[in-house]
Parts: sequence; structure tokens; C-alpha cells
Amino acid sequence: RVDGMKGIANRKKNKDTPFINCYAFTGVFVISFVYVLINTSSPSDRVVEYHVPHEPKGEIQYITVNLESLAKHREETLARQSQKRQEMLTKLSTMPKMKKVWRYYPHALYLFEPTLSCPFKERFGRLGDGGKYLCGLRQLRKPCIVYSFGSNHETSFEFDIANYVDCEIHIFDPTVEEPKPLPPNAFFHQYGIHNNNGKELISFEEYDVKTLDEIMKSMNHTFVDVIKMDIEGSEWPVLEYMHGKELYNFGQLVVELHLDSLDRFEHYIEFFVNMDDHDFHLFHRDENLYYQYSMEYSFISKSALSKIEELALAQQ
Repeated sequence: RVDGMKGIANRKKNKDTPFINCYAFTGVFVISFVYVLINTSSPSDRVVEYHVPHEPKGEIQYITVNLESLAKHREETLARQSQKRQEMLTKLSTMPKMKKVWRYYPHALYLFEPTLSCPFKERFGRLGDGGKYLCGLRQLRKPCIVYSFGSNHETSFEFDIANYVDCEIHIFDPTVEEPKPLPPNAFFHQYGIHNNNGKELISFEEYDVKTLDEIMKSMNHTFVDVIKMDIEGSEWPVLEYMHGKELYNFGQLVVELHLDSLDRFEHYIEFFVNMDDHDFHLFHRDENLYYQYSMEYSFISKSALSKIEELALAQQ
């Protein structure tokens, strides 16, 4: 029986051999044909096949970049995007069912798209949660001033800024002790930001808080280049206070907004309208992969962007 099985195997092997030989012969033939075709064609034929002319056809068109052209492009883009946004808000306000749907899902975080393009956009901080997108920080006159509200001992954002830019950095967080080590030119303050000065209940405990205008007054600052706010839902009373007091004396605002309750939807819409009204425009939006009901938004004032463009062109 064993000998019989071997015989069958040998016959099957011999039966497949002609097909293998056929494939091998075909492959050799194709390779040989290609080789002969390449080596027997004239050099002129090969040059014509791959020739790239040294002289361009027609006149080269150069784009002149100056402050006027940048401003014109920005205004055209803002006008177009603002019109689309207004149409979307009008449609949302006149359709109760649609409004109800947006309120119940985190899709509302995607309602507002960036309306401004920053040619100097850059991420500072670690990948994932913690890093933030800023516009033209390297182009600012030094030293710049950065307020960072909310730390929880995650200081990659502040370290990254300190490593590349000469900025005075202030870190605020009442819920933790001073991080060790601190980035160069950084100062830690163990109180938070809110809509009052005194004590505030945060995460079931009372902590020291101050308003933005009180903080700037105590630091003798009249303008802040960058405000970063990642304070886990406490941003809403702060943003409402800032708008009520007309506190828009900053260049950029990077804020993580939370929509984990239905009553925040109206505040969310009002916040974007208020920012537009004060010439602050969204240039980046970053999803929070750890929590679906929050998203990072980066805003810059039109005047701050114009200044950055002016300084960047002057440095060329």
C-alpha cells in the first residue's frame, strides 16, 4: 500500500512538470524580448521617450506676496465662510427638530469649521491630549506672554513653548501642587480662573479663583498673546464673564469646550457668535480622542494675525 501511494505521488509530480516548464519558458521568453527591445532601439528613440526640455514653455508666473494681498485673501475667505456660517445658524434656528437633534449628540462640536487659515500654524506639546495648536508664536516680538489655565501636572505644552520661543509663561491650577520641574521662564499660581474672585466649588471641593481682569491687573499685564484654557467644563462661566466685561485683550485663545449637558448648547452657539463679533476667528479644530463630548478650538484675532504676517515678512 505504501509503494502504491508513492507511485501515485510520483505520477502526479511528473504530470505537473510540463506546466512548470511551460511557465519557466514563458518567463524567460518575456525577459529576453524586453532585453532585446531595449538594447536594439536607437539612442534617439530613448531620448525622445524621456526627454524633458530645458526651456519652459511660456513665461513663468510669479506670485507676489505682500501684506495687501494677504489681507485681501483673508477678507475674501472670511466673507465667504461667514456667509455659510450665518446660513447654517439661520437654518438651525428655524428648524426646531434639527436643533433638538444637534443638542442630543456630540455632532454639535463639528458645527463650526475653521474660517481662517494661519500660514504659521504649529503644534506645541505632546501628541494626543495635551498638545495645542498656535499661530505664528515664533514670529511674535519677544518676550511674549502666555497664560495656561489647567495643568494637572501635564506641562508638555508649556515646555515645548519654552524650548522654542522666548515667552513668559504663567501656569494656573488650584487643584494640584506646583509641577516639578517647571519650564524655563514659567511661573506657577495655585489658583484658578472663574467669574468671581474668592472661592469656587470645583470637582466637589472649594478652591481659590480669580477673574481674568483681576489676574492681568495683579501681573501688571495689559495684553496677553496666548490664553490656553483646559479646565474641564468650568470654561463656560469664564467665557460668559469675559464677554460680559468685554475682555478681549488677548491675541489667541485655545480652549477645550465641553458639551456634556443639554443646557450648554445655547452657550456654545453664543460663544462662537461673540468671538466672530469681536473679530476672533477659528483657525484650527482638534478632536479629543479621550472624550467625545469635548473638542479643542484655536482662535486668533484678525489684528493679531495681521501683525504676525507683518513681522514674518519683515524677517525675510
